[in-house]
Amino acid sequence: MSNTSNNISNSSSGVTADLTFQYDESLPSLPLPSLQNTLTKYLDSVKPFLSTTEFLAYKEQVKKFEEGIGKTIHSKLAQKAKHSKNWVHEWWEEAYLNGRTPTAILGNMVGVQPSLDDIWPPEMGSQLSRASIYIYHMLGYWSSIRRQLIAPDGRKDKLSMHQLRSIFNCGRIPGIKRDQLIRSFKTG
Repeated sequence: MSNTSNNISNSSSGVTADLTFQYDESLPSLPLPSLQNTLTKYLDSVKPFLSTTEFLAYKEQVKKFEEGIGKTIHSKLAQKAKHSKNWVHEWWEEAYLNGRTPTAILGNMVGVQPSLDDIWPPEMGSQLSRASIYIYHMLGYWSSIRRQLIAPDGRKDKLSMHQLRSIFNCGRIPGIKRDQLIRSFKTG
């Protein structure tokens, strides 16, 4: 494969693919949904779990929120969105790093998926071969990310691939009140 400034070309097939992180800097800012849209989605999500009476009570509370503190909060979010590419990123990361629960059990977003046991049931003495195959494929994925061989998500409108930078070469360092992320990812 030959690397050009904007893409990678597979000379055997003539296919040109976009680089993994090619669009990240040029993507538009994350849009802030309207307060009405958010509250409608909230009501739609709780409706199946509530009786008619409970749902009407929730609807009344949502209306009070919308006309009261909801306006203030949404206005502050709109200000944040004006000056930030991703208005929710810092808050999401803060909530993740401030959590004091065991992350390996309750907050691990990567690793062996439980469905693997359905495909390849564990057997006595198979740990070494299973671990070897898992490591082999994970290193292949790491290499593909590092060389930017994974096509950006999205067909017409490309999506940010930024989170792939934290799958590998990233560590969570424990702190007393807040943990810290150390990232050392580099493309190559």
